[in-house]
This record gives sequence, structure tokens and C-alpha cells, in this order.
Amino acid sequence: MESLTPVKLNLAGKFRKSRKFMFEFFRERAKDEIAIQIRELREKLEMRQIDFAKQADMKQSAVSRIEQADYSGWTFKTLLKVAEALDARLKITFQPMDDVIAEYENRERILENRAETGVAHADIAADNLHQFGIGEENAAAEPFARRVQAHPAPPKNPAYSHLKIEKPAGASFENLETPSQ
Repeated sequence: MESLTPVKLNLAGKFRKSRKFMFEFFRERAKDEIAIQIRELREKLEMRQIDFAKQADMKQSAVSRIEQADYSGWTFKTLLKVAEALDARLKITFQPMDDVIAEYENRERILENRAETGVAHADIAADNLHQFGIGEENAAAEPFARRVQAHPAPPKNPAYSHLKIEKPAGASFENLETPSQ
């Protein structure tokens, strides 16, 4: 069985190369974050969708829709209504892209350093996904294989020798593609 290697997303580099890729990535990321925040806060308040819908004066189907990462039809007025129904404050932040790219470069450096010191591959892969907002909750994300780029495994650390990730039988990691520029 083949062991998995950590993934190197190099998002900061891709952001610098392609303004279009950068804005598409953050447009999708914003939709994901809004949907996730609404659903998580509703669940934290132990509200069912139908209860939340009544509180927000909307249909349950509308609540279901706004909790989907691929939905972007909400208006500022709708988001204010949602915030009020969830007893929350709506906060919108504009962040200069130079600051965002610097954050991603820093995250990538941290993950590379962890890989070089022999942190388990599974931990690094999970960190990559979590740090960059890619995971199961990201329903609108492109398939995992299109977002990642493998790099050679770091030197083995004896402290993690008991950990081994194996590729499932029949799975193929060949022909991985990165997002088109």
C-alpha cells in the first residue's frame, strides 16, 4: 500500500499569479463561511430550521437554502434578518488582499516547518485543509484532488513511526490537477 504525502496548496503563490483565481477562491470561501456560520449558530442555539424560519419570518425552505454553501442569493436585508433571529451581530469586514496573501504565506511556512520536523502526514494534510478552509463542510469546493498538489514526504521522525496512512484499495491518486490559472 502506498503512503500519503502531505499536500502543498501554495495558495499564496496562486493568488499572486492569478487575480481571477484569487477572487474566485475568496468568493466561494465567503459563501461557505456565511452558510457555515448561520448553520452552526442555529445549531448552537438548539433551533430546528422550522423554528429558526418562524423566528426570522421566512419559510423553512429559505433557511435550508441559505445554509447551503453554494447559495449566494441573500441580500444585506436578509442577512440582517438572520442575525436578528439568531440574536447575533452581523459583521462584514473588508481586508486588503496584501494582508490576506501574507496570512496565507505565513500559514504555508508554518505547515512546511511542521512537515520538515516530521509531524505525521495525516496531521499535516488535515491542517492544510483546515487552515485554508477546505473540508467536508465546504460543499461548494472543487474536488479535493483539483485543489491540492503533492510534494515529497519529509524525513521520518521516529516519534511518529507507529502512524501509517494507507491508500484504500482501488483508489488512485494519479493525474492530480491543480486549479487552472
